[in-house]
This record gives sequence, structure tokens and C-alpha cells, in this order.
Amino acid sequence: MVPKTITRGIKELGSLYLTKICIVVSTMDLKEPNKLIKRLNVKTDCIIINQTNYDSTEMLSFENFNVKIIHTTSKGLSKSRNLGLSLADLDTDFIYFADDNFKFVDNYLEILNSNLNSFYNIFAFSVTRNGKRDGRENFIHTSPKKIGYIGSMRLMTPQIIFDFKFLKDKNIKFDEQFGSGAQFGSGEENILLFECLKNGAKTKGIQVKLGEKLDIRQSTWFRGLDSEFLFNRGAIFAKMSKRYSNILIVQFLLRKYKLYKKNNISFLRALNLMMAGKRYILGQK
Repeated sequence: MVPKTITRGIKELGSLYLTKICIVVSTMDLKEPNKLIKRLNVKTDCIIINQTNYDSTEMLSFENFNVKIIHTTSKGLSKSRNLGLSLADLDTDFIYFADDNFKFVDNYLEILNSNLNSFYNIFAFSVTRNGKRDGRENFIHTSPKKIGYIGSMRLMTPQIIFDFKFLKDKNIKFDEQFGSGAQFGSGEENILLFECLKNGAKTKGIQVKLGEKLDIRQSTWFRGLDSEFLFNRGAIFAKMSKRYSNILIVQFLLRKYKLYKKNNISFLRALNLMMAGKRYILGQK
């Protein structure tokens, strides 16, 4: 167990900047919070947003950290994360948005202390998926270099840690129209990352494993590249970048042709679906 003083100690210039990290965990219908905390392997203060059928707040205390649980009737993953963002202490330095199917490596505190610093606003780590390929861990790697717009499209939320003050100063938060439980069931992290980059975020990729994404349930939104998926993806690209949305749409259609072809969707039909999604989102007031 890493002493609490490591995560709440005096700030130092340069490489060691981490003084306080807030972990926001999104879940639904939570019945046994202790089991969730154990599965996540959390060792630092965190906020759990539990979307359920009542509103209340409770606190749990462990040996070296505390957990605040917010039970809320609001629905949607992005709403959950935005609520956690709004409840984080103002002296928080970095914020991490965790799903309830993620497990941190045992030494994640040491990893964060060794790699987070004051010079960057977004850090992207490597994670693994549950299971192995060819006897090896199924890694989702990040680039060890600066992460730009194209690179950010390959990232998923469990890889990313944000500079809390950057998000607050720039008034950046998740778009609640996107994400599980919302009108468009995905894309929220890509939209958020594009917004950060537009606002001058400095990024750094770190090829160190932060944890493992566990497949404890089926996806609530992904059913393959069907008509709904393509319409939604067009809307996501338009929200990410109105100016470059056509380029994003065409490159996606070329790369994913075999996948939507399995659903008997032609290139022209797929293009029309994605352009319809783009027009829908851009037509909103």
C-alpha cells in the first residue's frame, strides 16, 4: 500500500507533480460497493456515480482512502462522468474516468507518480483487454509520442488521465448527447479529446500498462456496423470536427468496408447513412 502522503504530498517542480488524483467510477444499480472497490483494485480516494432509481449520498472509509457514492436517478454515461467532474475537489490535479469493468494494476500509484507531470494536460497509457491472443496479453497500446487528432481517435477512456484544472479552466466536459444511455451510444471520449486538442491541450503517450478492461457484460450499444451505427458515427464525426467531418467519414468507410458489407450495406448506402447523421447533428440549434 502506497502511503497517503505520496498522493497528497507537497508539489515538486518537474516530473513529480501528482498531489491529488480523483477517480470517477460510473456504474448502474450498485448493490455491493465493497465488491466493486475490490474488483477495481482502487487504492485512492474516488467518487462512484451509481445511476439507479433514487437519489442519496453515502461515504465509505478504507485504510488509506475514502469513497463517496452518489446514487442518482439521472441516466447516461456522459451525465455520470460530468457529475463526477463537478463533484471533484477544486484542489484536484488529475482526474480519471473509470468504468466499473476496469481493474488497476497493483502498482498504479507508483506508475502515476513516475509519469504524471505539470507539462501535459492529457496522458494516455496502455491497457489490456480480458483474455489473451496467442498466449500473450491482449494489449491496447498508446503511442509514446505526442498524441494528435488522428492518434486520439484510437484511444479509449480507460487509457486517459486528464489535467483537472485544464478541463475546468476551459469549461470542457462530456457531451451528454453521446455515450452509453444517450441518444448516440458512443463517441463521447473522442469528442471530448478533440475539444481538448482544439483548446491547446498538450498530450503525452506512455507505453506502460495501467490496468485491464474486463469483459463482465455485453456492450449495451454495439451490434456491429449496422445502419444505426453508421448514422451515429456520422453524427459523432460531425461533432468532433465540422470542418473535417467529410474526410473522417470517407476514411472510415474505406477502412471498415468489409465490416458493414457483412450487413449487406453498400458503400453508397453507408455513405448516405453517415452523411444523414452529420446533417442531423449540424442541423441542431
